Amino acid sequence: MGISLSTEELIERRADIRPISSGWGVFQIAIWMSLVFHLLIVMGSIGAHAVLGNIYHGEFDRIPEAAQGILNGVFVGGFTLNALLNVLFAIGYVMFFVRAQHNALQITRERDDRFTHAVWIWYLIPIGNLFVPANRVLDIWTAGRDWADGGRTNAYWLAVWWISWLVAGLFSAISSGAVTGIVFEGLEPLLEDKERLGAFLLTLKFHIVAAVLIVVSLVGIFIVSQQIAEDQSALTKVVPARLR
Repeated sequence: MGISLSTEELIERRADIRPISSGWGVFQIAIWMSLVFHLLIVMGSIGAHAVLGNIYHGEFDRIPEAAQGILNGVFVGGFTLNALLNVLFAIGYVMFFVRAQHNALQITRERDDRFTHAVWIWYLIPIGNLFVPANRVLDIWTAGRDWADGGRTNAYWLAVWWISWLVAGLFSAISSGAVTGIVFEGLEPLLEDKERLGAFLLTLKFHIVAAVLIVVSLVGIFIVSQQIAEDQSALTKVVPARLR
C-alpha cells in the first residue's frame, strides 16, 4: 500500500521527470527493425515451406538453385539476425521502460512500490513473469495518461501485445529445436529422410505462426509505448492544473 504525497512533494517530484525521447528513440528503432525482420521471416518461411513441400511430395528431387538462397536466408541468416535483434530489442525495452517507470513514480500520488526497480526481478521468476511485466506496463501507462489528459487507458493494445507475445513464445518453443538443427546440420540430412522432412514441414508451420504472432505483438507494444511516450512528453511541457 502506498503512502500519499502532499501537493508540494508532487511538485518537487515533477521537477525530476526525465525526458522520455532518448529511450523511446532507441526502442522505436528496435521495434521497427524487428517488425521488418519478422515480416521477411514470414514470407521467407512460407516460400521455404512451399519448396520443401514440393520435395516431400516428389515434385522436385532436390532444392532448386534459385530457392537455395531463400532457404539459407530463412534458416541460417534468420537465426543469426534474430539473436542480434533480440539483444537490441531487450536494450531498447529496458532503456524505455526504466525511464518511463521513473517518471511514473514522480507523477503518482503515492510512494508506490509498483514503480521501484525491484519489479524487474519478476521478469526472471517463472509464473510471475507471465503476468507481472504486462501489469507494470499498464500501471506506467495509466499513471501517465491520468496526468496527461485525465483519459483512461485502452488495455486492448496491451492485451494484443502480451497475449500474442506469450502464444508466440509457445509456438517458438515447439519449432526452435528443429529450425536450430537445420542451422547446424544443414538441409541434406532432412532431405534424405522423408518422415523427418514431413515432421519438419509441420514444425515449420508453427515457426510461421510464431513469426506472425510476433509481428502482431510488435504492433501492440509500439502503440502502447508510443502512447506512454506522448503522455510523458506532455508532462515535461505543462504543469498539470491539479499541481498549480
